[in-house]
Amino acid sequence: MATGNGSTVTFATSGFTARFEEIGEVKQTRGKIKDSDLSSEDFHEYLPEDLAEPGEREFKIFWEGNNAPPSINSPAELVTVTHKLETGQATAAKFIGSAFITDLTVDPKHANNETKQGTLKIQYDNKATAPAFTEAVAS
Repeated sequence: MATGNGSTVTFATSGFTARFEEIGEVKQTRGKIKDSDLSSEDFHEYLPEDLAEPGEREFKIFWEGNNAPPSINSPAELVTVTHKLETGQATAAKFIGSAFITDLTVDPKHANNETKQGTLKIQYDNKATAPAFTEAVAS
């Protein structure tokens, strides 16, 4: 069973890199359209919506003053999450997509005996690069 240790994140345009404590999951959602009529029995009937939500992702980062995240007003850029290269793999799994920042800690809490941490949330925009998972390749 793999853990998240060894995973990395790359922001292609801004070049932002950080020490990440946590890389959140991506959940894509697709709506439904009720399609029941008077002949329906027991349960409603549904159709899938044509378009799905591409998803968002939250990161917990260690805040280092010499490496601040991009501005919340920065344009979308390609964000790549690379999984740890596991034994028997030639290339690691990746999740890529163009995204923009929707939520950002611009100055973290300062306290004794605590690391400075913040959060960064991105929204995949499905424009320049649609969000997609690429499986690892066996060696």
